[in-house]
Amino acid sequence: MLLRNKLGRQWRICATGLAFLTFMTGSVCITFTAFPIVRLLPVSSDKKKRIILQLIHWSFKLFMKYILSLNLIDTFEIEGLEGIKLHDNYLFIANHPTLIDIIAITSCLPFSICIFKESLAKHPYFGSIVRAAGYIVNDRAMKLIEDCYKSFKAGHSLIIFPEGTRSPAYSLYTFNRGAAQIALRTGIPIVLVVVTCNPPTLLKGQPWYAVPERPVRFKLHFHPLPTLPKEIQEKQNFPLKVRALTQYCEDFFHERLDVNTDF
Repeated sequence: MLLRNKLGRQWRICATGLAFLTFMTGSVCITFTAFPIVRLLPVSSDKKKRIILQLIHWSFKLFMKYILSLNLIDTFEIEGLEGIKLHDNYLFIANHPTLIDIIAITSCLPFSICIFKESLAKHPYFGSIVRAAGYIVNDRAMKLIEDCYKSFKAGHSLIIFPEGTRSPAYSLYTFNRGAAQIALRTGIPIVLVVVTCNPPTLLKGQPWYAVPERPVRFKLHFHPLPTLPKEIQEKQNFPLKVRALTQYCEDFFHERLDVNTDF
């Protein structure tokens, strides 16, 4: 058994390297082939953007199947998505335990836009995708809200990670208030996306080859929040509502992660 596990881990180290190489190669190919073709299509800029977002969605969906076939992921479970109308506008708020969270979530959502740190927009591989898809860069607060309004008006949903970076293993960093600001200023329905990855892998600062002893179980659980809780609505001013909604979301994730640690 120990020998089999050791051989399995050695394979997954090699397969992880192969997955990274495949992703980088695929990103370059899409950037220099598919995206230019889409830009030449005789349709509106909004239509081109939707085609690119759909292309990214299909690519990420295929990539998730690919890493499943490599046995890097034992299971990829999705719950709660059936209660969400994918062509409506939502603000998806998620925790961020591993590097592939955005790939996994976007593989489920065909017309979603992500909010990224400015540094990722300049990344040699991710940057081209970020710019082509019109993802929103979180560099200026007021412009961020304006860009979110425009995205919602164009029919796109938003994905945001309020921790601002990858989570520590089985835990969370304190949530930033940006997600609550966007939700309250736009009035867009909220969906809380609980991401669990057991055992933890691809953590912040962890080398790609530090794979766990067994394949991970990856799960996305979508929790729609149709209306704001009464205790948030009753707050007397906007800053208090922002603070209350941020704390509500953070408490929600802490509670669900405590439940799902051993899923």
